[in-house]
Amino acid sequence: MISAAVFVDPTDLSEYVAVHQIFLTAGIMPLLKSKSAAGSSGPNEALHYPLPSVVFEAAWLITEVLRRAFGVTEHAPLLFSSR
Repeated sequence: MISAAVFVDPTDLSEYVAVHQIFLTAGIMPLLKSKSAAGSSGPNEALHYPLPSVVFEAAWLITEVLRRAFGVTEHAPLLFSSR
């Protein structure tokens, strides 16, 4: 199984909710939620989600998270690869 750890700012409700909603819509529940110490960018929380085994579907989910939760534009080049 492959999984993704998505780091969110728990004080930014829109970011937090967007990440949860994207995975929930895909029928994926978090495996783990862990808080980490505040770093230079402030507090963060790691949300761990299992990813689909089909590379295209996993890449699509991560792309949705980057675009909808973190504001990466559709013009930003994203490259995914698998071994």
